[in-house]
Amino acid sequence: MATFEEYFKLGGSSAKICCDNQGALYKSKELRQRIPMGASQVDIKHMLRNMNMKLKVTFVYEWVQYYQD
Repeated sequence: MATFEEYFKLGGSSAKICCDNQGALYKSKELRQRIPMGASQVDIKHMLRNMNMKLKVTFVYEWVQYYQD
């Protein structure tokens, strides 16, 4: 996504993230500066944090009752 934003000079766009797990949505909204090394799946959380800091897109988080395709 960062490549598309840079190549096409996109800015101010938004994307919706839907999930049936309210806890995961809550954690996804957090913008942490530091992730503790003892945290579970720390490598994935570091990658997601770094990507969120580089992206210009605004994410909208929505809880859904069940999985959707």
